[in-house]
Amino acid sequence: MQVTQPRVMAESSESSCLQRLLSDLDSLDAEMEKISSLRLFFQFTRKGQKSSLKYVVVKVRKQIVSLHGLLKKIESDCQENIEQAASLKELRHIVEKEQNEAQHLLEALPNGFSAQDGCESVESQRCDVKQQVNETKRKKAAKSPVSILPVTPEDLGEIPAESVESQRCDVKQQVNETKRKKAAKSPVSILPVTPEDLGEIPAYMKCRITCDQINAVVENLNKAIMSKYRIRNQAPSSMSAADRNTYYRYLREERSNKEGCVFIVEEDIKLFTPMKTDKRFHKIIVILRHCQRLREIRVSGITRYVIC
Repeated sequence: MQVTQPRVMAESSESSCLQRLLSDLDSLDAEMEKISSLRLFFQFTRKGQKSSLKYVVVKVRKQIVSLHGLLKKIESDCQENIEQAASLKELRHIVEKEQNEAQHLLEALPNGFSAQDGCESVESQRCDVKQQVNETKRKKAAKSPVSILPVTPEDLGEIPAESVESQRCDVKQQVNETKRKKAAKSPVSILPVTPEDLGEIPAYMKCRITCDQINAVVENLNKAIMSKYRIRNQAPSSMSAADRNTYYRYLREERSNKEGCVFIVEEDIKLFTPMKTDKRFHKIIVILRHCQRLREIRVSGITRYVIC
């Protein structure tokens, strides 16, 4: 007994030493693998810095990045396919349920009766009710001879769409013509600018222009408006040759005046006023536009100063 106990203790100590040595060897192998991977990495970076292999390294890097993106795309497509398959499966269950319910309803119908016959009967009943309602309306309207018979949807369906569109165009032309006649007969004038209006104008816009200078331009513009529409309202037979040419010019300009508004052009300002259409004049026009005294419309290269 005394001899076997030290032998067992020696064997246990040897086995523990072997286990410790094996664990140390495993850890040493792991460290060697790390060292070898680091060595390969440094060798690869050192070779990548060379001019001859730099292009190859960059190309390999781009391919790895593209492969990474492709893998992500494949993963997202697989996920979408899985979700679509799940939704299709749910839809299939719903369709099967609806089909079973429709089959039960079809089996529950009495003999000699079909779903198509039922729909046709319901539709015929609706048409009969509509005809009865229209007939009663016509009879009520016929009792009072002064009243106008109501228009039914059937009557409205008989009216061609072209006639309705032509009537709309005629109404629009009449409205535009009346606007033009009113503008030709009663020309409006531009209201003068008050000091309160001038105070609301930004400083960069008015610069050193005073209220009297703006109102002087307003007076000349009103003079041009009155002179223009005095010629416009005359008969061409009682005019001189120059006024007749001006009259026909007004007619040409009013062809594109679809709004029927009162306006003048720079040629009228040069003809009826001593003003010059220089930079100062255009600055005052900008101020009048800001004060909503007039607005500009540019059509076919001509600027029209429309009075608000």
